[in-house]
Amino acid sequence: MLYYFETMELTNVYFRKPSIFIGILAGLCLGIWSYFDFSENILLVLAFHGVSEDTRVPWEISFPKLKGYIEKLFFFGYREISPEGLENWLEGNHHHGKFFYVTFDDGLLTSMEAMKKLKTQFQIKPAIFIVTDFLGRPGYLSEEDTAELASSGFLIGLHGKTHETTLKKNQEQLCSDLKNAIARLEKIESSKIRWYAYPFGEFDQNSIKAVEESGLKYAFTIEGHEVKQEDSRLLVPRLMYLSGAELYQEPVLEDWLPPRSFRKGCLKVILSVLFFLFAIIQSFMRGSPNKKHGLYISSQ
Repeated sequence: MLYYFETMELTNVYFRKPSIFIGILAGLCLGIWSYFDFSENILLVLAFHGVSEDTRVPWEISFPKLKGYIEKLFFFGYREISPEGLENWLEGNHHHGKFFYVTFDDGLLTSMEAMKKLKTQFQIKPAIFIVTDFLGRPGYLSEEDTAELASSGFLIGLHGKTHETTLKKNQEQLCSDLKNAIARLEKIESSKIRWYAYPFGEFDQNSIKAVEESGLKYAFTIEGHEVKQEDSRLLVPRLMYLSGAELYQEPVLEDWLPPRSFRKGCLKVILSVLFFLFAIIQSFMRGSPNKKHGLYISSQ
């Protein structure tokens, strides 16, 4: 007796149907491309001033809001960079990943309290830039406070002898003031002062030369962008917190939470998934068997 079996021949639909092949290829390309967005190297240096629960001026921030920023930074994959790591970055030895570093200007007591809380709650150690003529004034650090912070592992930087803009002094005057202020801080801290923050973030060529001649190695502005490879070590940009800055189209930390590259990467992943779904749908619609053959089997 002969039995008849109907067999089917499947075509290679993935490569014989151009739309399916294009969908798969586009999805793979976008998926690979998104990897480079997610793995982009970023370094943000943040600048804060006073920390108060009753903020009265735009540059003051409440501790809960400051804490919220740090939590978001960690959530989106940022890590704190050490002062040594930041210096290496500025010298061209970039770390792989997303990093941030917190700084405080003016040498306020409220900044000191916030720094201690950040160390306790997040194990991070911000830097503080001090105006030496303000030491011991009401609301500002004393020499003893400064020494305590230094002994606790916080970096001490200089914010000037006075808080005058560097644009008002010639190079010789500014260099003399800086050297005097550095000598006072180094006597308190018993270590070399290498970092400086321009008062009001203002600088010109004379002030840059004065900073370098005084022996300072790294100087920080408030230019408002991430640290780039081409940035000078004497013009390191910082993102300064200023309430309402976004209303004037100024850069704010939220612009990097999440990072812009992260947003692009997410969009590419979504498009990649859509292309793959398109290819799958096309394969179901067009991948049905298209040839039939008969097979006879004889039974004894």
